[in-house]
Amino acid sequence: MEYVGETPLAGEQTIEDEVRLDAKFGRTYADLKFDVYPFGNRGNFFVTAGLSFGGSDLLSIKGHSGKVAEYGPTIKDYGINIGDYNIPFDENGDIKGGVKVKKVRPYLGLGFGRLIPKRRIGFRFELGAQFQGKPKVYAGDIDNVLENKQVTDAVDEETKDDIAKVMDWLKVYPVMKFSIRGRIL
Repeated sequence: MEYVGETPLAGEQTIEDEVRLDAKFGRTYADLKFDVYPFGNRGNFFVTAGLSFGGSDLLSIKGHSGKVAEYGPTIKDYGINIGDYNIPFDENGDIKGGVKVKKVRPYLGLGFGRLIPKRRIGFRFELGAQFQGKPKVYAGDIDNVLENKQVTDAVDEETKDDIAKVMDWLKVYPVMKFSIRGRIL
């Protein structure tokens, strides 16, 4: 990911800088779920509920700007925008931040198939959702949650950028699973 920006210095001076950002998406989690078969042994339809556990980092970014390090505190409001948030560079020209969600997320789903198939081989299909809450943007330390630059509710939907729309949608993380199962005995 690259970012090119112009930053006003004292008076009318500007600098141009190209910053390389390293971004990582993290989606590792483990599930504790309980399946209920409402039709018992007669049907393969099931409802599942439980919790998904995992790291809170959904997205993490790191980068460095030589120009920001060179000019230091004379540069103001120089950073990376994620939706309505601005992650600023520190005085050394480094930038670190990302998007986090809850570590423990409730899960609900519907599916078809058995955990242990009735025959030698079977399949299992599940559609569900993790309810992870509204994603939060942070800068530097993961505990440094940023405040929105403007009130999101007051923003007209047409002027809202794509990242802000995605962050509003990410309150629910959709899950689709398909597996082929086997039985030893």
